[in-house]
Amino acid sequence: MKTLSNVQHWLRRHYAGQASMFELSARTGLRICSFNRRFTLVCGVTPGDFLEQTRIDQARAFLRDKNLKVAEIGPQVGYVNAGP
Repeated sequence: MKTLSNVQHWLRRHYAGQASMFELSARTGLRICSFNRRFTLVCGVTPGDFLEQTRIDQARAFLRDKNLKVAEIGPQVGYVNAGP
């Protein structure tokens, strides 16, 4: 069984993709409800909120360090439908 920190690490590396609760919980060997409860207890946020914050942090880094438009950054960090 992989630890929750392994899931955090995986999310930080694969933030641009889509990750289901089933897939994330399978990485720990826990059922979805147990995984979600433990992740939230240990990390202080839900897995979805953790992924969203990771995407936002990466988007900030792209805005700061690269000469890219917001419309270009969105898809690179996992926001496929970032437009109106």
